[in-house]
Amino acid sequence: MSDTPRIHAEAAQLPDARSLLFVPGSTPERFTKALDTDADVVCLDLEDSVAPEAKEPARRAVLRYLADCSERARLCVRINRLGSAEGLEDAAALIRSVARPAFVMVPKVESAREIELLTQAFSSGACPHLIGLIESPRGVEAAFEIAETDGLSSLLFGSFDYAAETGCSQDWSALLPVRSRIVAAAGSAAKAALDTPFSSLDDVAGAAAEAKLARQIGFSGKAAIHPKHVLAINAAFTPTEAELSEAQSILAAFTAAGGRACRVGARFIDVPVARRMERLLTRAGPRRQSRSA
Repeated sequence: MSDTPRIHAEAAQLPDARSLLFVPGSTPERFTKALDTDADVVCLDLEDSVAPEAKEPARRAVLRYLADCSERARLCVRINRLGSAEGLEDAAALIRSVARPAFVMVPKVESAREIELLTQAFSSGACPHLIGLIESPRGVEAAFEIAETDGLSSLLFGSFDYAAETGCSQDWSALLPVRSRIVAAAGSAAKAALDTPFSSLDDVAGAAAEAKLARQIGFSGKAAIHPKHVLAINAAFTPTEAELSEAQSILAAFTAAGGRACRVGARFIDVPVARRMERLLTRAGPRRQSRSA
């Protein structure tokens, strides 16, 4: 195990989730292995990674695992698109189940109405946190409306489908405008935003570099499709001790100044800067506690 702290025992609220690891729902032998990694959230996938003929067996395997798993607080299930028969079957099975995951990921979301309908359907019993996967031009266009929907906890950017639909490159620079819009939409609604997985499975350094860039533009975490990437992602989204110390110093100085603009070293500090420091410390809270546990 690494020194990077993990968010386990209690439900990982997505603003505190740095990493989300996908595992195909058709490979139940990998479910526990995925939970044994340092991923903050593990997503059992019923959509793209599962062949059409394996959809029903995968659904049954996921439901069985949910019924027996003691770590449902870290589990997510990605259903198929709600406009498809498989997506409706997935949603109905989870709604009927008494063993629900903490999170349900809704793929190819293009309107707030999709989230609203699923939230209403989950109204009986514990309603999972819903993650809206934005992966089409229509979804990107509606991102602000989708982010405002009650019941939605996070937006996740899906670059693979977006690139396939638009023909654009998956290079960072090509997708930066889309990423920035998703971050802005999530931020406007005080929701979390997770970046798309890094596609080169064996390039851990590349995953780390992209995760650092994602954090810089405002993402709170990043998805992964290979366990090798998890530690690099966690490290990128975990504030360093130097960052935490700086944030504490800035807030102490701002408080001492009575909440008025002031100078800390060479830095100008005002309300937006103080708010950003508070946000950094708030997100780091559970991880700092796990360091001292």
